[in-house]
Amino acid sequence: MAEFAENLKEELTCLVCVDYFSHPVTLNCGHSFCYQCLLRSREETNQACSCPLCRRAFQIRDLEPNCRLGKLEQVHAWRESIRVQYKQVHEFLKNEEKWHLYSLGREGKPKEVITDLEQNNQKPDLQLLQVVGDALNRSESLLSHHPEAAGTQVSMSQITGIWEMMKHFRGIVTLDPESACPYLIVSKDRKTVTHGGCQQNTPIALHQFEDSSILGAQVFTFGMHYWEVDVGDSREWSLGVCKASLSRNANVPLGPGDVFLLTCFLKGNTYSVMTTPLHIEHQSDSHIRKVGMFLDYDQGHISFYDALKTNLIFHFPLFHFSEPLKPMFCPCPPMGEENGIPMTINP
Repeated sequence: MAEFAENLKEELTCLVCVDYFSHPVTLNCGHSFCYQCLLRSREETNQACSCPLCRRAFQIRDLEPNCRLGKLEQVHAWRESIRVQYKQVHEFLKNEEKWHLYSLGREGKPKEVITDLEQNNQKPDLQLLQVVGDALNRSESLLSHHPEAAGTQVSMSQITGIWEMMKHFRGIVTLDPESACPYLIVSKDRKTVTHGGCQQNTPIALHQFEDSSILGAQVFTFGMHYWEVDVGDSREWSLGVCKASLSRNANVPLGPGDVFLLTCFLKGNTYSVMTTPLHIEHQSDSHIRKVGMFLDYDQGHISFYDALKTNLIFHFPLFHFSEPLKPMFCPCPPMGEENGIPMTINP
């Protein structure tokens, strides 16, 4: 495997700049170089165009891009992007370690997480992503033994590294009109829902919610997913995921793992953010206008973000999902004569 990787690296390396190809072209002699490297080589020697390796003559106008190497170049660029994100996650975990050691007042096992990441830096991309995921889960598991730590608190901490990684899992999410409470108005493109303030259609059916809720059309049974919702200036909203089999009857009590919701509502001049379950509440003067949501079904991870400020709002403790999940949206009812404020899923 190591020999194969070394051979592949050699195939992707320009012999002029001794670096990975950038806009590779292949000469009629069969040798490949970066396009700019060939031009610079010609200017430096001040001679007719010739292959820097075998000196066989060629014409600039005859150069053709090497599509195969170009695709491999794109793969390499993607790999480097993953490496950069990995370093950002690594830096985030180091900062998290410092905060938790300060909070706990002693050194402990979180150092193992950082050590693992350092030792696995050179692994292939898919293994590297798995290492990062495992490290995050181990870190969260370790912190679960200390209730005073930040794992069960609403926060507004900025973690750019993880934020950039989430965007790689952005997926298409749309609304399911058939599940909508009769008070809700759904746009034709199934991206926007508004509370109309009064019943909009026929009496409630078994597949419709009785309260101000609507589900997404997508069903999640595996993998990682990220989507954003614009809540605008709404004074109250709820977002999250729930079991696809969740009862539409508002009087049926919620069971463990039925819903994972983040609710924001205006209380006086202060916005309060609350979670369901756990019922953890946090007050803030800052209004959240766009929410990012990340779900890792396989690892049991759910996180909410302020998508405009790229801040982590809250992440639930790990939970083993045993049933399919669906996105859940609860827009704010209008107050008085005002119209309901739309809740829109970003493209």
